[in-house]
Amino acid sequence: MLECNGKVLAVTGPVRPSDAKLRRAQALAYSSGVALRIARELISQKLTAQERVARHKLLYSTTADAIARFKADLPAADSIASIRLIEAQGASNYWSAWRTLPINFPKKDVHRVPEHWRGFGARISPVSGSARLAANPPNAILNYLYALLESEARRAGCLPRT
Repeated sequence: MLECNGKVLAVTGPVRPSDAKLRRAQALAYSSGVALRIARELISQKLTAQERVARHKLLYSTTADAIARFKADLPAADSIASIRLIEAQGASNYWSAWRTLPINFPKKDVHRVPEHWRGFGARISPVSGSARLAANPPNAILNYLYALLESEARRAGCLPRT
């Protein structure tokens, strides 16, 4: 369930007994260093994909090179906070490459579409100062899809392994 602002309100799934070993491993992940290794790997994969999109789809090699430099800093990151900072720096560069991407509407409807809807624009909303409360369709769609992804990830994290 999503709230009207896109925040995940509740996630449901099949009712099964909890996997005690999985729960224990999740609880100990932070103190054992496993969480840091997982975070590093996930953000590494994310930055790799962002670099690839920037270089090969958006054709912004300067942005792709900047993202690659941030990714190179990951092995030395010694805390979740430092990994999040690297992720944020990469994301800032990545989304700046999308800023001028045109959004196409059917020709018969273009006269009814506000000018700020005709381009991707900033990932940060002028309404909220963050990605929340998007001010144009592409960013609203991304917010919706990220909320679905969050709910699926939460659900997957709660299900026992089969």
